[in-house]
Amino acid sequence: MKRIDTLQELRAERIRLLARRYELEEAIKQDVQELKAGIAPVLAFSQGAGNFFSGKSNGILGNSAGFLVDLLMKSVVLRNAGFVTRLVVPFLMKFAASGYVNNHKEEVLGWIGRMINKFRGKKDKDPEPAPTSDEQHYSDQTFI
Repeated sequence: MKRIDTLQELRAERIRLLARRYELEEAIKQDVQELKAGIAPVLAFSQGAGNFFSGKSNGILGNSAGFLVDLLMKSVVLRNAGFVTRLVVPFLMKFAASGYVNNHKEEVLGWIGRMINKFRGKKDKDPEPAPTSDEQHYSDQTFI
């Protein structure tokens, strides 16, 4: 840092520092724009993936739930019902099921994940309980 002796030097230094500050601010703005441009594909993918599973157009989860409810209602629950009942009730249940799935996406995805883990044979990782004082006392002793 150079020594400032006069008022004129102080003013010149102030102008130099303001110019340097402006240059650095512009460099930061440019860096932020580059980061935004680099992150844009990731954001687009994540938004697209979210809409794929559940979006305004029901997504795959809503459509699957609607199809499953429609199939079960027509073929199992209402198999002996009249024509109008078999047409109207599954239609209403389909929209109710897809709406529920879209409104509770996180819960449904968690439930699906737990079912998949259950069928794979993986259990939720629960921490083992801490040993009681008696169990710890016996485990510390060595048997000959």
